[in-house]
Amino acid sequence: MKINIKFVKQVIGILILVGLVVGLTPITNSVEASAQDDRWYKVPVPEYDKWYRVSDFDINFDHITFDPVDPQLVYATRSAQTTARGVFVSTDGGDHWSLLGLDCCSIVDLVIDPTNTQILYAAAAGLGDNYGVFKSVDKGQHWTLINNGFRDCPGGTCRVDCLAINPSNPNELYAGFWGVFRSTNGGETWEKRGLHFTYVHPIIIDPKDPATVYAGTDRAHGVYKFPSSGTDWVEMSNGFDKDALNIYALAIDPNNTQILYASNNKGLYKTTNGAQSWTKLPLEGTEYNLASIRSIAVDPKTSAVYIASTYGLAVEKSIDGGYTWVQLSNGLPRLDVNYITVSPHDSRVLFASVSGEETYKMIQSAGAPNYPAKNLRAYPGNSKVALEWDAPSDTSNVSGYYVYRRSSVTNYSEPASDFPVKETKYVDENVENGKTYYYSVRAVHKDGTVSPPSNEVSAVPKAPTPPVVNIPDNAKATSSQYTFTGKVDPGSTVTVNGKQVSVDASGNFTAVVTLTSGTNTITIQVTNKAGDTTTVKKTVIYGSTTTPTSKMTIVLKIGDPYMTVNGVKKEIDPGRGTVPVIVKGRTLLPIRALIETMGGTVDWDANARKVTIKLKNTTIVLTIDSKQAMVNGKAKEMDVAPQIINGRTMVPLRFVTEALGAAVDWNADTKTVTIKY
Repeated sequence: MKINIKFVKQVIGILILVGLVVGLTPITNSVEASAQDDRWYKVPVPEYDKWYRVSDFDINFDHITFDPVDPQLVYATRSAQTTARGVFVSTDGGDHWSLLGLDCCSIVDLVIDPTNTQILYAAAAGLGDNYGVFKSVDKGQHWTLINNGFRDCPGGTCRVDCLAINPSNPNELYAGFWGVFRSTNGGETWEKRGLHFTYVHPIIIDPKDPATVYAGTDRAHGVYKFPSSGTDWVEMSNGFDKDALNIYALAIDPNNTQILYASNNKGLYKTTNGAQSWTKLPLEGTEYNLASIRSIAVDPKTSAVYIASTYGLAVEKSIDGGYTWVQLSNGLPRLDVNYITVSPHDSRVLFASVSGEETYKMIQSAGAPNYPAKNLRAYPGNSKVALEWDAPSDTSNVSGYYVYRRSSVTNYSEPASDFPVKETKYVDENVENGKTYYYSVRAVHKDGTVSPPSNEVSAVPKAPTPPVVNIPDNAKATSSQYTFTGKVDPGSTVTVNGKQVSVDASGNFTAVVTLTSGTNTITIQVTNKAGDTTTVKKTVIYGSTTTPTSKMTIVLKIGDPYMTVNGVKKEIDPGRGTVPVIVKGRTLLPIRALIETMGGTVDWDANARKVTIKLKNTTIVLTIDSKQAMVNGKAKEMDVAPQIINGRTMVPLRFVTEALGAAVDWNADTKTVTIKY
C-alpha cells in the first residue's frame, strides 16, 4: 500500500475573507517568540488541518529525529486518534514545521538509515489497518507499509511503539510493542525476537557494540539486555526498587556505553556496568515528581543528561552524570514536559514537548554554566553557625557565593552578607542561641546573576558541648597504654594531650595515651566547626596503685603464650600469641605484661630502639642488639642482647627480673621459669 503526500494550500485572500466574516485575525507563519539564549520559545506547526483552516496549529511532538548529515533537517512524529498526526519536517533546524506525510496514522517514532539518509522508517501505533512500520526511500515523499511477519500480538494488532536501527548494519531493525520483532533485510520481513509477555519501550542499541541490545518493559519486568555473546534476553534489574519495575524511559551514553539511565515510578536510576546493577540518583523533588520522568536524553558530544517530567520538574540538566541538576524552565508555559531531546550536531539545541501545549526549542548559551552549589552542611556554635558546601560541577562561571538565611517558613530574601563569599565556607554570627535557622547557598556568576539554590539545611546555635568520654573520675589503669573513647559534635577537632586524634562523621573518637607511674592528667581539647573550644581534664592513676603488697609467683613455660600469676592464667603478649624462647641458653620474652603484673612500667623509644623498665626505685634501660644494659645509671653486661623477633621486642628474662629484686628458678625437665617477687 502506498500513500501519496497531499499538501492542501488555501488561497490567502479567501483565508482573510473568512477571517473577517467570523471575526478571526489572520496569523502569520513566523515563530511567535524570538530565539533567546537559555529561553524556551514555541515552534508552531502552520497550515496543518486538512478539514478546516487553522494557521499556526500548535501541537506537541512525540518524537524528534535529526538527520545525521544535515543539521537543519529535522523530522518529528505525532500520534493522535484523528487529526494533527503523522510525520512532520523542518528544514531550518526546527524553527518551522510542515506536514510531510502519514497523516493517516498515529506515528510515534522515526529512525533514519545512517548510510543512506533517503531511507526513513516510521512506527505507527494507531488502531485499525494502518499500524506497524512504514518505510520511505525518498525522504518521506512516499511511504510503504512493511508489516510482513508481525503476528501474535494482542487483538491481532501489532501497533509498533518504538524503533531502533543498527548503526553498523542499517538493514537490521528492531520494533517494539508486545515483545520485540527484528528485521535483517531492511524491513522486508520481520521475525519475533522475544519478550512476548510484556510491552516494550524503548529499544536501545549499543552504538559501540551493536550486537548488544537493551529493552525497557512494563508489567513489572524492568530492563532486559540481549548481550552480544548471548542467545536470549536477560533481565537486568538489580538495584531497582522491588515495586518499581515499569520502565518509563531508557537512554545510553554513546561515549561510554556501560553507562545507561532509566526511570520508573520511583525515580531515576543509573548503571555504570552495562546494566549489571543500578543505583538511584539523588535527584531532588517530591516522590510524585520523581515518579513522572517520562523522557531521558544524553548529549552524544558532552554526555550531559537531560530528563523531562510530566509533574513539575520540567526539564532538568546534569553535567556530572546525574548527581547534581539545574532546571531549564525559562519560557515554558507550564512545568509538565513529556519529551526532551538534544541535537547531535549542536549540544546547545534542545527540543521539549509540553504536556497539553506545544513543542518548544531552546538554544543554550555557550560557556556560561548555571549549576548550584551542593552538599551544604551546617554546624551550630555559640551564637553562630558555621556553613560548608561543595562547589558546583563547573566553576568556570562562578565568582563567589551568596548565603541565604531564614528563621521561619517565609521565603529567603536578602543574602546574609553584603558581598559574595569567595570560599566554600561561611560563619554566620548574626544569630541567637536556641533558635532554629535555615540556610541555602547560591553561586554568583561573573555577570552578577545567581544560580539555582543548593540543598537546604538547618541549625540551632548553642553553647559549646563538652566532650563525653568514658574515663571515670580518678580512674585506675592496669596498663601503661590507656585506651578510652569519646563523643563530640560532628565536624569537631579533638586533641588529647596535644596530639590530634581522628573523629568519625558522627563525632566518635578513640584515643590511646601512654601513662607514667603515678597520677596522670589527660587533657582533651575540642574545637567545633564554629571555632568554639572546650577543654576537659581527667585523672588516671597508674603504677603505684597496682604495685603488689604481698608475695607473687609467676610461672612461664618455653613455647607457651600464657603465664600464671599466683595460679591465675594470663596471656604474656595479649592478642599476639608471642611465646618465650631460648637464645644461646638464655630465655627471652616480651616483657611488658610481666613487668606491669609486678607493678612496674615499660616504655619504648622507637628512634633510639630502647626499652625503659621502671619498678619501684629501679630503672633498667636496654638497647636492641646491645649486650650493655643500664641499671639505675650503671652499666651492666648481659650474655644475650635484646632483639626483635617477629616484630616483638624480646629481652633477657633472668637479667631483668633479678635486677628488679626477684628470684628466678629454671626447671629443665618441664622447661618452665618460676619468678618469685
